[in-house]
Amino acid sequence: PPPTPEGSAGDAAAPQCMLVRTRRSLTSAAPSATAPTMPAGSDRLLHSGEAAAADAGSITLYLLLSALGALIPAFHFGFQISLFNIPGKTIQAAIGPSVSQELFDLTTSLLPVGGMIGALFLAPWLVNLVGRRAFLLFSSPLFMVGGGLMMVCWWITDSSPAASLSVLVIGRFLCGVGVGGASVVSPMYVSEISPVRFRGAFGSMVQFGVTAGILVVQAIGVALRDQWVWIFAISVGLGVLQALLALVIARSPAFVATRGSRADAVGIVQALHNVSRAEADMVVDGLSSGAAADGEPAPSVWALVRSPVYRFP
Repeated sequence: PPPTPEGSAGDAAAPQCMLVRTRRSLTSAAPSATAPTMPAGSDRLLHSGEAAAADAGSITLYLLLSALGALIPAFHFGFQISLFNIPGKTIQAAIGPSVSQELFDLTTSLLPVGGMIGALFLAPWLVNLVGRRAFLLFSSPLFMVGGGLMMVCWWITDSSPAASLSVLVIGRFLCGVGVGGASVVSPMYVSEISPVRFRGAFGSMVQFGVTAGILVVQAIGVALRDQWVWIFAISVGLGVLQALLALVIARSPAFVATRGSRADAVGIVQALHNVSRAEADMVVDGLSSGAAADGEPAPSVWALVRSPVYRFP
């Protein structure tokens, strides 16, 4: 087209069109009043902060002591599993010939029966009511009383074989309830107190404790086959040690954050992991979100059995 002469309407309209386009671009780029924007690079800083919190943390003496408090119940679990493997025949003979092999096997099998009750009913209810550390403290009398009753069996076998079998049954069942609860609470507690980068290593300590308990009680059974009362005494001692450790180990920061004070949970993480307050705050955020489970209540044991929602994948 021919060039527009100077001073014509085309020259006057061009700046106006540019002004309108500029205003539109500024309007579209302006932030919404209802959707606040984050500073540039904040997303990257947030993710880098979370990564730094995951990589932060060191193994402190307080962390090792707290992990040991959860390792003792796991060790006791393995100890009780193989307790009757070697001295079982001697114990059965001491009780008397009236006890058949089937009845004695039924007595020893009460450990998993009690374990089922402790794992399915006692631990899920009590651990969310009083916390992980308090559960380890309250469950320790089960080991002390159960082991003590089995010790009584040593002294009354000659005078009352039937009573000795009865106390053996009760003691075995109580220890089963204790180890069943410990099988649930110990891994949970260890995962909540350990730093993210060491969580796998600390989690494997629970399985190591179970296998170590199996090995140790087998060796003790060989040495104390005829003096089997001392094997039950060791069970009582493990319960006492668990109670003493439960008095000094750290509370679970996840439980404290969801049921107590967030500031206290941050302080616990700082003491366990030896990290800054900002890093501990990010760790507590992750623990709180996992423990809260988006605010939805956990299904009960009966709901898992009856409801088709949980029955099929």
